[in-house]
Amino acid sequence: MNVLISESEYESMIETAYLLSTPANRKWLMESLAQADRGEFIALKPPIKASEKPRVILKPK
Repeated sequence: MNVLISESEYESMIETAYLLSTPANRKWLMESLAQADRGEFIALKPPIKASEKPRVILKPK
């Protein structure tokens, strides 16, 4: 069976597999998702440049 997907979808799948390929990275990512689900995050206002401090928008609790 052949399946046709876009290049960006394929790249996304490869990146996801890479990010989840090590136990330590997988644990870190899963904890980050759990924190976001609990509302424990800081939203950054784009654009963010390496040369400047990010403008932070705190999510109200």
